Amino acid sequence: MNFIRFLSLYDKINKVIFSVDYMVVEAADILLKLGDLALYLQALGVIIILWIVFQVIALLLNRNRIKEIHIIKEEMKIMDKKLDKIIAHTGRHR
Repeated sequence: MNFIRFLSLYDKINKVIFSVDYMVVEAADILLKLGDLALYLQALGVIIILWIVFQVIALLLNRNRIKEIHIIKEEMKIMDKKLDKIIAHTGRHR
């Protein structure tokens, strides 16, 4: 009878150990999956930071180009006014 109780108790202990072991393995799997997710998020963060850096560089380069375009536009307006004066002046003498 004691042997049967011992086997029953042994069986219950094994079930508890197995369930605890299973929970530890599941927790470890979850932590590994979270670690993988963290690596993906870290890579995504690096990509986003690089994209922002390139956008800032492009913005600065385009800002200089836009300034040059405005300067050219103003010079063209001045040249257009001078041409209008020349055309108006030559048109009167004909």
